[in-house]
Amino acid sequence: MLPKIPNNSGKNSNSDIYNENNAVKRSLSENDAVIIQAANQIRSLLSVFQNYGITLDRQNDTWSNKISCPFPSHKAGQEKTGSFNYNFQQDRFHCFGCGKSGRAVEFISYKEDIAKCIVAEQIIKDAGGYIPANIVLEESSDPKIDKLLYNFSLFIFEIISKNKNNKIVLQQVDKITEWVDGYLIKAIPKRKVVVEELNHRLIKAKELLAQYNI
Repeated sequence: MLPKIPNNSGKNSNSDIYNENNAVKRSLSENDAVIIQAANQIRSLLSVFQNYGITLDRQNDTWSNKISCPFPSHKAGQEKTGSFNYNFQQDRFHCFGCGKSGRAVEFISYKEDIAKCIVAEQIIKDAGGYIPANIVLEESSDPKIDKLLYNFSLFIFEIISKNKNNKIVLQQVDKITEWVDGYLIKAIPKRKVVVEELNHRLIKAKELLAQYNI
């Protein structure tokens, strides 16, 4: 069952998604990516965390401290070494253990094992059944970038698993991943992530951490 989303719009849900002035009408069968993006802008990830009783302490102005991954698919939800954290600036989660990342739709999908498009449709229906006119849809992410970040996450998880009781190593991991995150935080909103530059940074990060991946 999806976490209940209060409907404060006063509009009835129906099988169509439309903006307030009804100038644009979208069927729920339209491209899933559009629906997911819109739902993620309508529903904040922090509000989803609140529904699940998840609390996060700030590590700094950008990231939360890592907590155990809440997804059942990751060690049956019983991860002992925290690898899941939240970006306050982007309203986005990332797990360095299982490699999953995203916003409200993706979190609910992984948590409840429900297709993302179904989660997104429900969010929009619960919010009144329409996409507000001020929603600005983003360009789809580059699959090459997604693959690079996913493989880097697997590399980080391997190091954390081997050094879960070594605070010095874990501090170094945090320091280097924050360096990578700093670049992404500046580049992603401006759509200026360059595959070659990102790959170069990730290779450099792996070189710095290679001594701990034994």
